[in-house]
Amino acid sequence: MFTTIDFTYDPYEKGLGDGYYPQFGYCDACTKPSSHSFKLVWIQITRPLSGIFWLPIVFDTWEEVEKFQFDNEDEAFVRVWKQMDGDNISGLDGNCGVDLFELLNEETSTGIVNLNSKFIYRRVQRPPPINVEKTPTVKAVEIIRYHAAMPYVLGGSVAKYQGIDETLKYLRTDHAGVFDLISEDEINEIIRSTIEEEMT
Repeated sequence: MFTTIDFTYDPYEKGLGDGYYPQFGYCDACTKPSSHSFKLVWIQITRPLSGIFWLPIVFDTWEEVEKFQFDNEDEAFVRVWKQMDGDNISGLDGNCGVDLFELLNEETSTGIVNLNSKFIYRRVQRPPPINVEKTPTVKAVEIIRYHAAMPYVLGGSVAKYQGIDETLKYLRTDHAGVFDLISEDEINEIIRSTIEEEMT
């Protein structure tokens, strides 16, 4: 879905000032016309490693997002209006962001990004998170940590089940599937580190 919007801009500000900040309302200094197309897309959001330039991946459809293989727990995907042509918009001054977002009028969108996929306007309310199904291995780690910690949390009569050996015995009886996903050495390490956390 493409939408083309007509703007005006201040040529002095663009060339010698803070950057390219187009307006589509009245502006005394905005004497030059321009237009930009915006497209509704999905973009990847994550926390990049510090010091590394990061450019989010853009997807046209949710089906493309689902086919994308990723394993970073900090990754999410949001729907935005993306600038598709012209000079890269530096930002949207005054009410231009709010007005443009309302004009584009798409309830599932979370904001507007420029050619570089950087946000130039974000909707005020936070969008609902997109739930990513946990992998079987992540679920297995959660089961191991849960049963390693429980005897320390509850204490009392359950304290006799504390320790690596007791946790392993319980997992083999009630959650044998975790041994198909994670090696026994790794399971021992998960249990050991969980116990250390509970005892501090």
